[in-house]
Amino acid sequence: MSDIKKLLRSLGVTRVSELNGIVEYRLDGNGLKVLLVENHAAPVVATMVVYRVGSRNEGVGYTGSTHFLEHMMFKGTHAHNPANGTGVMETFAPVGALLNATTSLDRTNYFECVPSQYLGLTLEVEADRMRNLVLRREDRDSEMTVVRNEFERGENSPGSIMYQRLFANAYREHPYHHPTIGWRSDVEGVPMARMKAFYDTYYWPNNATVMIVGDFDPAAAITMVVEHFGKIPASKDPIPDVYTTEPPQEGEVRFEINRPSKQTPEVWIGFRVPEAEHADTYSLDALAQILGGSKPSTRLYKALVDTGKAVSASAYAQSNRDPSLFIVSATCAPGVEPAEVEQIILDEVEKIGKAGSVSDKELAIVKSANRKGTTLQRDDAMKFASLLCQGEAVADWRWIATYDDRFDEVTTTAVEAVAARYMIRKSRTVGHFIPESVEEKAVAAPAPTTSVAEAKTFDARVRRFTLDNGLTILALATPGTGTVSVTGSINAGECFRSFDKTLVPELTSVLLTDGSRDLSKQSLAESLNTMGTSLHFSTGDFYVNFGSTLVVPDLPAYLELLARVITSPLYDAAEIDRTKARFSAFIRRNSSDTSRVASSTLSRALYGTDAVFHNKPYDELGAELAGISRDDLVGFHQAQYSPANTMITIVGDIDSDNILDLLPEGLSSWTGPEATSIIKPAFVMPTAASRHNVSIPGKANVDIAVGLPAPVDRMSADFYAYKLANAALGHDTIGSRLGKVVRVREGLTYGIYSSLGDVTVPGAPWKITVSTNPANIERVLALISEVVEKYRSEGISDRELSDEQSRVYGEFVVGMRNSLGLARAIHQYELIGVGIGVMDTLGAAYKAVTKDQVNEAIRKYLRLDTAVTVVAGSI
Repeated sequence: MSDIKKLLRSLGVTRVSELNGIVEYRLDGNGLKVLLVENHAAPVVATMVVYRVGSRNEGVGYTGSTHFLEHMMFKGTHAHNPANGTGVMETFAPVGALLNATTSLDRTNYFECVPSQYLGLTLEVEADRMRNLVLRREDRDSEMTVVRNEFERGENSPGSIMYQRLFANAYREHPYHHPTIGWRSDVEGVPMARMKAFYDTYYWPNNATVMIVGDFDPAAAITMVVEHFGKIPASKDPIPDVYTTEPPQEGEVRFEINRPSKQTPEVWIGFRVPEAEHADTYSLDALAQILGGSKPSTRLYKALVDTGKAVSASAYAQSNRDPSLFIVSATCAPGVEPAEVEQIILDEVEKIGKAGSVSDKELAIVKSANRKGTTLQRDDAMKFASLLCQGEAVADWRWIATYDDRFDEVTTTAVEAVAARYMIRKSRTVGHFIPESVEEKAVAAPAPTTSVAEAKTFDARVRRFTLDNGLTILALATPGTGTVSVTGSINAGECFRSFDKTLVPELTSVLLTDGSRDLSKQSLAESLNTMGTSLHFSTGDFYVNFGSTLVVPDLPAYLELLARVITSPLYDAAEIDRTKARFSAFIRRNSSDTSRVASSTLSRALYGTDAVFHNKPYDELGAELAGISRDDLVGFHQAQYSPANTMITIVGDIDSDNILDLLPEGLSSWTGPEATSIIKPAFVMPTAASRHNVSIPGKANVDIAVGLPAPVDRMSADFYAYKLANAALGHDTIGSRLGKVVRVREGLTYGIYSSLGDVTVPGAPWKITVSTNPANIERVLALISEVVEKYRSEGISDRELSDEQSRVYGEFVVGMRNSLGLARAIHQYELIGVGIGVMDTLGAAYKAVTKDQVNEAIRKYLRLDTAVTVVAGSI
């Protein structure tokens, strides 16, 4: 301890306090707050810098400036200049970093999650752009259209619009009235001088917190913080605070949004509640979890979803630095009026405010879920950094460190009291989204003119077991974490569907958690809530997948639940009807989603009806849904859900050698059909380019998809070259070739990517996707063609190849930063037949790819002369 004290004294650092493994330091010279949280479970570290400035610090005329400045922080400094290849994105590309930035009402944060050896790099970059940002008019002008496109994308989403309008109507005077992204005219018109003043006012060390979570040495970390941030002075002037307060609401406020859409109506209700540091916050959070809506054991789910009145519902108390809103929302089931759903919500809220209405059991479940949830978040360096960020934004980190203890003090009486105190008519704002009818038209346009190193390898550490019934178990011990993750797959994906009933595989998996022969839906939900975890099944092209993270003592009980759910689902007729109603609403919603419509239309242009990658039009899906029966689901389950078709991977603080001792009888004695092989899709390469326009009225933004089948799978000799070739073209929307031109230089989109489909088998789609304003469609398509043709002509550069080789492996390491990510990696490599051993050689495999091999893959696979183009939106 004396050595660390000497070090801190020599560095000019004060150790302020420590609580629950979180240590706070302060740089004496400039007031920078530093939080260190060690977690050596994975060789990964997360760095996050949070500035105490958000949209609450804005005013009329410059709303959205905080968010706009967040975008500008990636435009560069003299030391990190995108123009000469040293920008933020270019610097982190070879590292495989998970990086981004976000803006909220109360704060702005910037973060990187990297392999541990790159901690110093994250600190150097963040310190550099804290005070050395170069704000150029040309960068502002090009980024304005990017931010505007992000705004337009939000305008396409009824949920996003309703959230914004809820705050805009609930607040008249306080800045929470303004959306974080800003009002459109402010985004378009905010001058550079205002942006510069905002940066010079708030971006100082005495208005920031640097958080480091993960695998690092504390002495080395604090030394690096001082090295990079210590030379930055504190602000000369005090950081201005927000002094505007919202007066009490004097009566119910109502609003309605009417827009063209095929989705069902939505109901949103916001009740005024106190700031995060108020003593009632914990009781309000408990109230939200009891009301819930997304989990079957919660009151809103029972009142709305179980009764078929809504397809989804939610409740949460939004914690902010200033008084905020308790928000309840629901999406109506088809044919149900929003007024009816609203009344059910209000009735449930009123009930919970009466004495004796909250049971000890309900409260015990949410308390258990809350505390275990914190343990699970600490398993992931990035998630825990984000949790601390939330604390710093609304109060400070101690609010997070003490939260669980304060939450455990909540009583049933306190929950009832806050419901009665705050859930009142006088302080509520109610909004309805009312969809207007639309007509979708599809017209084919003329074809366009083409002008971690380990002492032992993964392979040696993973234990493999195959039971007599064919069930495969993989297990890996990661001692000391206190958590465990379970992931699994069943050969029951979309490829096993019949074309007349394509929704059967997904319905079969979704209904697994709606009750089994000896486990009710309610009991399952309560058990999972008590564990602080969830269990969901998702249906992919080839497999049904599931995965959960939980605390170690709950593993035996979780596996027992899993066994009952998988092996003996009830497929209750009433649950099937409710699920079909939800699916019907989702289909209607998706039919108005420009991105989904573009992707769906592209799939039909590229593949025949016998291919798993072919998607039916949404109107046909709606008609198909009505004809699916219980017999269809039971038959599919009996044919595909068998132990021989199932693999489960368990990773965490376990004894991997004896993992079979924890398996319940329901899994070890499970019987079923022999294993079935996945069905590989047939595909034919197009011989000429074509274009399809799909008109969806009332959209501020269009989505474009350009693609081809790619005759490559994970076992192909040129897979690594193909992946590197695509990565340099469009892996990310800022640093890739497409992003540098269409987003960064021209400012025509918020996001443009090129992506690979499911490489389990050959023939998955390679596609370029982009969103833009309808006026920019032809310009964007021309630029895509220009970028791709130039890439095909000149090939990949030495810098691009080197960066992508390093980045791909770095992303692999960062992806295993928690037990669930590691379990998924192990599971996937074993599942597709590559083998776990490839995890030990992946970095070398990518490094071995030559420039000639990548260029050959570019010319062979990344081509537009026969590609299909789809444009969906208001055109």
